[in-house]
Amino acid sequence: MTLKPWREIADPHEDVLKGTFQPVDFIAPDSIKRSYGAHSFQGNAG
Repeated sequence: MTLKPWREIADPHEDVLKGTFQPVDFIAPDSIKRSYGAHSFQGNAG
């Protein structure tokens, strides 16, 4: 089975289309990291 490219399944946001996407906008704040445990977020920032 071959998976379709994600752009064929979901429409990307405007910032992705324009190439201005900033991964730092999606890093969990410290308060959430403390709630779930920092180990859950290690290595997921980029």
